[in-house]
Amino acid sequence: MLRPEHIHIGLPGDTSAHLPLSATIAEMLYLGHTLKLTLVLSDGATLLAQLQNSALEGTLRPGASVHIGWATESLWFIPAEAQR
Repeated sequence: MLRPEHIHIGLPGDTSAHLPLSATIAEMLYLGHTLKLTLVLSDGATLLAQLQNSALEGTLRPGASVHIGWATESLWFIPAEAQR
């Protein structure tokens, strides 16, 4: 499990090692000072991300390509038997 606020987002051209995946912004939802994004990876997997509205203000839009990543310690593994 990965909490939406732990996903880091960078713009194309950001070659930071901590942003190894490419995604496309499918949807954006403005909620006051929070921006919620639906991201689609190249394999079709969907992730939800949440960030402060001012973090990348004016640079994101639906259909845009972004680079994403997260800190390893942000991941929580849930055993398959616990999901039933």
